[in-house]
Amino acid sequence: MYYKVINFSIGLLLISFSAYSKFPDHTEFGNVSLNEMEMSVYQADSNASVLYFFELGRSWRRIGESRNLFQYHGRLKVLQNSGIEVANVKILVDSKGISSNFLEFKAATYNLIDGKVETSALDNKNIHFELIADLGRDGAIYNMTFALPKVKVGSVIEIAYTQILKPGEIRSWDFQREHPVLWSEYELSFPWDTKYFSVYQGLHTLLAKEENLKIAYRKLINAPRAYSKDFDRKFTLHLDSRYSHWAAEDIPALKADAFIGSEEDYLSRINIYVNSTSVGYLVWNRSYNTRYKAPIRNKVFKDYEELRTDLILYDNFGKSLAESDLFKDASNIDALAADREESRLKTAFDFIKEKVKWNGEYNIFAERSLHETWKAKTGNSAELNFLLIRLLKELGFESSAVFVAFRNSGRAKPQPISLGMYRTIVTGVKLGEDNYIFLDPCQDYLPFD
Repeated sequence: MYYKVINFSIGLLLISFSAYSKFPDHTEFGNVSLNEMEMSVYQADSNASVLYFFELGRSWRRIGESRNLFQYHGRLKVLQNSGIEVANVKILVDSKGISSNFLEFKAATYNLIDGKVETSALDNKNIHFELIADLGRDGAIYNMTFALPKVKVGSVIEIAYTQILKPGEIRSWDFQREHPVLWSEYELSFPWDTKYFSVYQGLHTLLAKEENLKIAYRKLINAPRAYSKDFDRKFTLHLDSRYSHWAAEDIPALKADAFIGSEEDYLSRINIYVNSTSVGYLVWNRSYNTRYKAPIRNKVFKDYEELRTDLILYDNFGKSLAESDLFKDASNIDALAADREESRLKTAFDFIKEKVKWNGEYNIFAERSLHETWKAKTGNSAELNFLLIRLLKELGFESSAVFVAFRNSGRAKPQPISLGMYRTIVTGVKLGEDNYIFLDPCQDYLPFD
């Protein structure tokens, strides 16, 4: 049996996945079977260049602890030359360095040499960090990159790590890859004060969806987890914890198609949204409780009125748009106001593009005041569009900020109401009774008309 769940608060509850044909029965790190090493083709998809044997994930926080953790363990097989590129790995992290991002990290390549399995472990000296985005007060995002050693056709690759997450962060989980996956499984365990909900998207049927089990005691027995010797063999969930669990088998590859807008719309995935959580801790034998609220970028709103209200009150959005006396030094504002409507609009658009240059960063929020942006003559996409909106309002136009999601993020969804998928801002302007146009001063080669 895969594992048993002993539940004293609501009776005995047994959940078993061992009956499924693709359930992995040897997931300890390094315990690669001879069958895995000798496999040369995946019968269900003979064109597959890579096959994931399994991907196991877990996110959790225990009562009284301040940090969320994310645990990943994956094992895959290179079947064709075109699959060797999977040896090049990127992982998003919040800072430079292994120890600041991970409690544990290991990766290895296995090759069958003269009937014996040869192990080539990744040397941490070959791990590099590349800054992707500086988020100011919200920190930064880095790409941690590395290449697994000695990867060739026939190699098996294995990666396992326990990652330290930002306060309140819970990872979503992709069941589907660009290569087929035999088994994919994800579980969450958090105190009940963590307010989150999940939304499943995709066409693949999940084998299990166990959620909202308020349990007093839970113990995994002989669980085939091997990320850490300290607690993975036996793991106890504390009082009043919420547990969620999903699994899927035989997930086909999600292949690129020129006739669909974005693969993200068809990907089988569990999206996790976190609104708030309480983090308890002890200082000098006194108990304290800190309430964490999700940043507005990640918050899920009950309705669009709540979203509008929060944006108006947010320093880097509504308060930025309320700044006044921005264009006191612009000598031709009066001339702009005297022109015809469409001519004034074009002149204002060209004016912002000429005076302030885009710094190449997409954002839905300003990172500094518009006065500072105007003085620096450079800013992110939100700052430039906020300047244009302010100028157009001064000239009497009805203008507003419009959130934009990139094509590779998939279609914008009406539910849940969240800003998480949006990447930039453009300016919406109303002309006449029912004519709207959209402008973006960041795009040099996008003409006004």
